Amino acid sequence: CKVTNSQIFVIPAEHGTARRSLNAAEVADNACSAVCSSEYRSYELPEILELAIGMPVLITQNIHTELDITNGARGTVVDIVLNQAEPPPSRTHRVVDLLHPPAFVLV
Repeated sequence: CKVTNSQIFVIPAEHGTARRSLNAAEVADNACSAVCSSEYRSYELPEILELAIGMPVLITQNIHTELDITNGARGTVVDIVLNQAEPPPSRTHRVVDLLHPPAFVLV
């Protein structure tokens, strides 16, 4: 990241529930119901997410209201903890393509 001088992690999206992955139609339907009106049904969730430590983030949906992870909450990425199955990234690469979503992102 040019602003924070930290690595950019390119993360593959995984859309699903605790029981199974969503199919393409379900992904599109969930994206529309969450962020757009019925006239914009062609909206799709992104296939990748780019994150960097120090990057500002904004929550656009109520995720967990008891923990204040709500629409409009802002923060800064403090750490990205990788999935145990992820090979260790090289510290010399500016952009790191991950094979798995991270275990969690601290904000």
